[in-house]
Amino acid sequence: MFENVLGQEAAQRLEADLSSGSLPPSLLFAGPVTSGKGTTALELARALSCEKKEAPWNCSCPSCERHRLLAHPDLLMVGPRSFSSELAASAAAFLREPESAARMLFIRAVRKLLSRFSPILWEGDETKFSKVSTLAASLGEDLEELCPPRVLTDGGGLKKLVDSIVATALKLEDEGISDSIPIAQIRRLA
Repeated sequence: MFENVLGQEAAQRLEADLSSGSLPPSLLFAGPVTSGKGTTALELARALSCEKKEAPWNCSCPSCERHRLLAHPDLLMVGPRSFSSELAASAAAFLREPESAARMLFIRAVRKLLSRFSPILWEGDETKFSKVSTLAASLGEDLEELCPPRVLTDGGGLKKLVDSIVATALKLEDEGISDSIPIAQIRRLA
């Protein structure tokens, strides 16, 4: 548990709280940009839903598999965040080594953006959602080409697919992510 959270004392405290059954009823993850808040929160969500008590990162239970791919049906994410640098870095790493862990990094980077476009979060705001839902659906379909893992060897097919995914993701971010979290989404999230 928390093997993918490096150098964070808070992760050790969370693991101790989980082991002792004394996890607080609510938590606020705060800190500077790129400090691991999101990764820690996602890992806590995975550990809480794991079918094994020790919740190792490499657990093969269905819940952990879905959490690692950020495809768990109970996972909702909100927030005003820029994805461009993470998408570019993970895409470049994936294209350099398509059979490495970079595939997972790239898929997770895209799904972090896609999770902000769950229809649950946009209920009652269908006008705004309809503007971005086509992009989100297209991005999800393109991303499915990378799951299950396979390499496209048709003369640059992988690079073309990754470039298309990144372009669509950046357009989706530009058109659908505001500088603040809409209060309606916070209410729906609750």
